[in-house]
Amino acid sequence: EALMLKATINKETENIVLALEDLAQAARANPLAPEPYIERGNIHLSMNALSKASDNFVNAIKRSPRNDIAHVGLAEIYMREGKLKEALNFYNRALRFNPDSSQAYASRGIAYFDAGEYIKSANDLEKAGVLDAKLKTRLAESRGYANYYAGMYKKAADAFTEALKAEPLPPVNLLTMRALSNFNIGNTDLAIADATRAIEQDPDDEKLYYNRANFYVASGNNDGALKDYNEAIIINSEYYEALLNRGKFYFDSGKHFRSLIDFNKAIEVKPDLVQGYVHRGSAYVAARIYRKAEKDFKVVLKKEPEYLEIIIALSELRSVSGDHTGACIWLNKAANLGYNNWQYIWESPAFLKIRSEQCYMDIVPPAPSR
Repeated sequence: EALMLKATINKETENIVLALEDLAQAARANPLAPEPYIERGNIHLSMNALSKASDNFVNAIKRSPRNDIAHVGLAEIYMREGKLKEALNFYNRALRFNPDSSQAYASRGIAYFDAGEYIKSANDLEKAGVLDAKLKTRLAESRGYANYYAGMYKKAADAFTEALKAEPLPPVNLLTMRALSNFNIGNTDLAIADATRAIEQDPDDEKLYYNRANFYVASGNNDGALKDYNEAIIINSEYYEALLNRGKFYFDSGKHFRSLIDFNKAIEVKPDLVQGYVHRGSAYVAARIYRKAEKDFKVVLKKEPEYLEIIIALSELRSVSGDHTGACIWLNKAANLGYNNWQYIWESPAFLKIRSEQCYMDIVPPAPSR
């Protein structure tokens, strides 16, 4: 026990060589104890000496076959090697041997996050925090991200709040994630407040202005939204997401030709931006530049052949152009792909010209009588 304590002190003061020597002596003093091997394994793991770490964790398991911490150590090695299946096997063993192992839940939760299994990750991290109050605070940020990507935004906001309470100066990333979480549950005012605090700390980050602009749009603050989109684009003139959203903002404001400038630039920056062609095509339709609209919509279908709304848009373009056959061909294609929003078709002025055509009546069910 004295050697283990000495090793801990040397480890905390970064005298790693001395700590390893103390642990080796502790192992010789008590050959049946797993603890010296576990500690040596953890030190080697922190140094990324995976082979030595593995040897020590295996030696610990030989002395204590149901030791959950040693099994967690081996799982961590497999995670470093990119072997998720093997890692999960050892995490599961650890929890089978000790169902209250907070460390096993915490580590498995991180493993699930790295594998993109966010709901499982959030559940494990939550469980770890229930079992260990100190771990709960330490894992708050990770739990926030797991819940956010799992679409559980209220839990995410709560976790980011907990993480922020532990910080003397609120980190920009935590403020941003709490803002996005609150925005997704409709707490727009709270989202704007956090976004503003984040901007105050990092006024040169274009993404922060972009986020707040989106929040302002949702809250109806058009002047604030436009100002922030402009600021984001001033900082980074090739920020295509901001260009796209500012273009949408102008489009929704009825400034169709102005929106085209932003959509053109967004596509110039990112030529494979599907939504750029979708929105530019819509702007061309609003400006009655139908040939260019059709060209953009066909680009979208090359990338996403079953984009139903675009297929319907092409049918509308053919209809307003007087090409009844072409309109029906696109309409039939949409129906064959499962399109069934007939209310839209019944109400769309674009289809007025073909409603009496047989091909239209063969595809579209009759509108209910009023």
